[in-house]
Amino acid sequence: TGNHRVQKFNASSGAWLAKAGSLGSGGTQLTQPAAVMADSTGVLVADTINHRLRVYDALLNPVVDYEGFNTRIGSMREPAALAPTPDGRTLVLERAGCRLQVLVRDDVAPVTTVSGVPATPSREATLVFTAIDPGSGIDATYVRADGVTQTMSGPVAFSAEGTHTVSYWSVDLVGNTESELTTQVVIDLPPPTGTVTVNGGAAYTNSVTVTLASSVEGASQMRFAVDASPTAGWEPYVAASTVVLPSTDGTHTVFAEYRDVAGNVLALQDDIVLDRAGPAAVTGLSSSTHPPAVPSWGPVELAWNAASDPSGVAGYALSYDENRFGVPLGSITTTATTYTFPDMGTGERWAHVRARDIAGNWGEVAHLAISALSDTTDPVTTISGTSVDVTSQTVTLSLAATDTISGLDGVFYRR
Repeated sequence: TGNHRVQKFNASSGAWLAKAGSLGSGGTQLTQPAAVMADSTGVLVADTINHRLRVYDALLNPVVDYEGFNTRIGSMREPAALAPTPDGRTLVLERAGCRLQVLVRDDVAPVTTVSGVPATPSREATLVFTAIDPGSGIDATYVRADGVTQTMSGPVAFSAEGTHTVSYWSVDLVGNTESELTTQVVIDLPPPTGTVTVNGGAAYTNSVTVTLASSVEGASQMRFAVDASPTAGWEPYVAASTVVLPSTDGTHTVFAEYRDVAGNVLALQDDIVLDRAGPAAVTGLSSSTHPPAVPSWGPVELAWNAASDPSGVAGYALSYDENRFGVPLGSITTTATTYTFPDMGTGERWAHVRARDIAGNWGEVAHLAISALSDTTDPVTTISGTSVDVTSQTVTLSLAATDTISGLDGVFYRR
């Protein structure tokens, strides 16, 4: 007691083996230790003035202390005497505490279980850890998730994409440490969702450069390819982008892939037909009001055969002028195969017709010669064959009218 230390000797030879302690309360120090118990696994010392029990291993290395100058069970107030019981427990007499406590030897580590681990990949998971120690009780439970260790204070939630490795173990109040246990939590978030269209969903195009319009939720990156799966590097996601088609006419498929931050990929595709050849010249262009080489007056009624094209015909553009090789400009004039121009002057005129396909290509121009007359001269009417019947008191007149250009529509008189 007075040397404030514990020494160890060989029971057979009496040879000194080790010592622990010096006057004080910190580290390995002791103050007037009053009692000691030992076995092959270690030493229990009543460190009286420091109000604690100190446990050493067989080499007199400190393992754990039971201390605390209060009345709580497990705390110590001047422990002064130790005594073993036949059933393996230890009696501790407290001088200042005026009580006798019973210590149960605890050499068994805690047992920790976990619940809430999904059996299959899940969008989220919450793990609950439960530790049991029938001896001294649980001091702490530790959880290491993805390399980060924390003291467990409640359920542990996982929501980040990927495979999470989780290790866990508990330590009891006398320092028994459970071997680490390991489980895995696989979080699999859904891939991006959305749509993509080429040129707004158009079936045909006459340009090798097309526009992709996408609306993809959850995408952070994208990549494209034409007529094959994408293999190029990823680029940041934007809603609109351009892709260049091969130069050969025909159906081409644009493949698009969209990836989220977790690596989930949404694959989409859309087809479009490249058509850069316009329709052939329309056939059967004629005028029912202006037969060939017959000068005629009035509106010019035209008709022609319907054009054909792989992408379909969107309509026809027409013009009427004095140019033998005129070309209709601008937009579609009509979607029908007939059209009428008003009377537009005298002389040799030309009607021009060309078709445009759905892809936007203009076809060759068909021309029709028109011999047009303009009638600005009034008809000439004459009166002849006047006769008078005195008896019946009637007068008979004969009217004759002529119009050498457009002809007569009718002869009218007023009396």
